Amino acid sequence: MPKQIDYTLNEDELKQVHHAMKASDSRVSKRATIVHSLHLGYAPQELAQMLNISLGSVYNQFKRFKVQGGAGLVDKPRSGRPFKAT
Repeated sequence: MPKQIDYTLNEDELKQVHHAMKASDSRVSKRATIVHSLHLGYAPQELAQMLNISLGSVYNQFKRFKVQGGAGLVDKPRSGRPFKAT
């Protein structure tokens, strides 16, 4: 039997998620929505299907948020040449 993961957030984490949901970057907002939806009781399988992402992505986003906090929702810097267009 797989272990149960507790998706409840404390008050500080909930404030971080609400703030990130209002971010101008759509990727950060989507990741915050995933974490918030898990907190509200949605099953990871439901979220993966609704948002058309893999189940592993749902688990990874929640794990990154729990370990790194709000900074875990933001993209990490990538190597290579920056984009020309803005």
